Amino acid sequence: MRHGRGVIFMPTEESRLHVEELVCFGMSHEDIAKALGIARNTLLKHFADELANGRPRRRAELARLSFEAARKGNFSAIKRLEEIAVGPRVIKGRPAGKKEIAAVEAVTAGENSQWGDDLQIGVPPTLN
Repeated sequence: MRHGRGVIFMPTEESRLHVEELVCFGMSHEDIAKALGIARNTLLKHFADELANGRPRRRAELARLSFEAARKGNFSAIKRLEEIAVGPRVIKGRPAGKKEIAAVEAVTAGENSQWGDDLQIGVPPTLN
């Protein structure tokens, strides 16, 4: 539905969650506004909290869901959590392959450099 002057926009809990999800995926404010069918200024006015805090909230939810799945025996979730916590496994007696090396380098990219936390894995840069 298109909104214009004189029409009062009222965000719903569903639209607030949706904005947090889109922020978590790294979408720009302009693209989020287009996805909702509202003006960018309307987005900024009504969803300031979701825009500012959506990424950490949704990432925390993903972590919680991953741990729940792992506790229920989901091997893929267990393996992924292990990779996040300790890095990928390297099999002794066999040289690491290109993908294994790239995975280790991706996790350790910011260590001992001027980049520090800027290269944290899994945190998309702000596109705004």
